[in-house]
Amino acid sequence: MDLAALGLPLEQVRNIWLVAFFIYLACCLLVEVAYPTLIGAERARKVYISVMGSPIEDVKEAITELADAGTHLTPEQEEAAFRRTEAQLESIKGSNIIMDFGHILVYGWACVIVYSTFVLYWDMAYDGILIPGLLLPFLMVYWAARWGRRGWRVARGFSPNERHLGMPTIYTRTLGRLSAPFRGTVAMPSSEPIHVDWKGQGIFLFVALPVGGFFLLCYLHSLANTELLEYVPTYIGKTSIAFLVVYVLAIPYLWCTVRSYYQFTPTVVKRGRFFHSPKVYRYSDIERFKVYPWYGEDTNPREDMPSGWQCVVTFSDDSYETFGFYDSSIDHLIAHAAFKLEQERWADVDSPADRELLDKYFVEGRATCLTLGYKPTNELTEKAVARIVASYSKTD
Repeated sequence: MDLAALGLPLEQVRNIWLVAFFIYLACCLLVEVAYPTLIGAERARKVYISVMGSPIEDVKEAITELADAGTHLTPEQEEAAFRRTEAQLESIKGSNIIMDFGHILVYGWACVIVYSTFVLYWDMAYDGILIPGLLLPFLMVYWAARWGRRGWRVARGFSPNERHLGMPTIYTRTLGRLSAPFRGTVAMPSSEPIHVDWKGQGIFLFVALPVGGFFLLCYLHSLANTELLEYVPTYIGKTSIAFLVVYVLAIPYLWCTVRSYYQFTPTVVKRGRFFHSPKVYRYSDIERFKVYPWYGEDTNPREDMPSGWQCVVTFSDDSYETFGFYDSSIDHLIAHAAFKLEQERWADVDSPADRELLDKYFVEGRATCLTLGYKPTNELTEKAVARIVASYSKTD
């Protein structure tokens, strides 16, 4: 009905839709064959080093450059940097069964949806709405392809947002332009956007998830056209109209979720906004910075418990956000904050001397923030800070 109202010939639309789906599916499966997700841990580490270079050698070069510039790290600081690099390589675990085959099942499920939609096409055309149902299998293939590509990167130790890896160049260029309005710009892995909750997201999700899930299940049940526990499915024409509610709820939620982020680059901080370009802060716009141990829901924490450290940042416009202290995406924030804590001023990114110091704090900034950037609230917190600082070279 909706396509007929647009003046489109329904028979030709069905044929074109079917051909377009299988072309799109073939393009995605071609990437799966050329870049399979299946890989072991040892092989994955070798792939990472071949693409990104040895992180151990990078640390050695960074230490040498600092020494040549007159900044000599202590043996404990060098050991901490190497331990952190070794831990990075050890964290590469390769792929698993869910990652390897889970997204393949979604491809198969999309094909089943296409068959059912093709059979019931005319029922939806005359008594319902076609567009939501015709889009569903394409969205499922997109979901499976995205899952597979992100899994390919994660299994090999890359950031899931490094879209130039795991796909042919022509794919990355085309898809990158198409998806640019829906994501933040990633300058480097250590500057990945950190997605945060926007106000009302929990309430919206509480309402949208059960309502949208109900209409989706009703549509899929009608599409299967089979009785389930003596429940006769509703006529597909009616559920195809109700299925439109799922899109009405999902589109604004996904848009707001993707556009709500903070991104810490070497020079500025970017905060994503729903319908505007990102707001840019200078690091000097940070008014307060605090590091503190977080005990979760435990009201009687043990002395050896505080491992979930956090940091909260407040900007000049009174906006603030809390981040995981050991999240690699805030490395640049930590470097600038450590510079501020020790130098009692913000770094001038246009000054070569300040940039050299920032390189030093990029390596040891967390130790500085642990000693200077927290406010003890009790004796237990003070002991936790002292213990972690003392053993930092072993735990970083």
